[in-house]
Amino acid sequence: MIDILKNITNIDNIDKDLVLICTTNERYIKPTRAFLNSLIKNSPKVNVLVRLVNVKEDIINSLKAVYNDYNIYFYIDNTPLCDKRNIVNKTETFDKSAIQLMRKSTADFKGVGWLYSEEAAYCSNIKYNTINQLLEYGIKCVVYMDVDTIVRKDIYDIQDTINTYDLAMYICPDEHLKTNTQYGEKYIGWHAGIIISNNTTLSVDFLKEVEKRVSNNMYDIEADEDEFDHVFYQKKYNNKIKINSLTKYYKDNGPEFNVKNAVWSGQNVAKVDNEKYINEYSKYI
Repeated sequence: MIDILKNITNIDNIDKDLVLICTTNERYIKPTRAFLNSLIKNSPKVNVLVRLVNVKEDIINSLKAVYNDYNIYFYIDNTPLCDKRNIVNKTETFDKSAIQLMRKSTADFKGVGWLYSEEAAYCSNIKYNTINQLLEYGIKCVVYMDVDTIVRKDIYDIQDTINTYDLAMYICPDEHLKTNTQYGEKYIGWHAGIIISNNTTLSVDFLKEVEKRVSNNMYDIEADEDEFDHVFYQKKYNNKIKINSLTKYYKDNGPEFNVKNAVWSGQNVAKVDNEKYINEYSKYI
């Protein structure tokens, strides 16, 4: 395991109660800036650790210059990866037409679509490695969010969602138990765009097991959710690990996007041409 904490300046100053983590590559720098700006404006107490995957040095320096005075930390991850979109997302192509798969859009946060790269899959799946290292470091609550997310309100109290739980996730009601995963199990409907972990013995063991399985399947972009689902069904965790089902307050996937909710995110198709989302996103770029 790469020891990311040894390479983060002033890591000893990080908030031991709550840290929000995210991962980005160079393609997603613009939405990452919007995400960080929304946090600074609306939830400034939250400490953020950004894992930068194969981002050029000049961009890294510009990010550090802009965010130097805030509670934002950067880890530079230069793992050699192919960035060509040459891997077919079989889950996407299974039940969609060619027109749906084209995903024409005028927006600049298009997502990986049905073709993705090694680098895109790595960025999606490496989250468990970051979460686990912070839990091992002693952070009480670790929150993962995708960078194509907008934080609209103060979310420092997000740790309250795991007061009596090991983890918290958003479960999509449209997907809950309606399909089978690659393991032949009913898919719970987890959305790994947000994962909240309490630092409990059970959550630590569970997430280590998920990371191990995902690491063995790093270039499958669905592994972050499929392997989480598979580990959940294991006898030693099923009916034992306590996972809180988040409301849309922390994971509004649209397409309406309720102004009462604190976090707007969601699938690419729900927001790329959504005027309401784009207007909100534009406030922070």
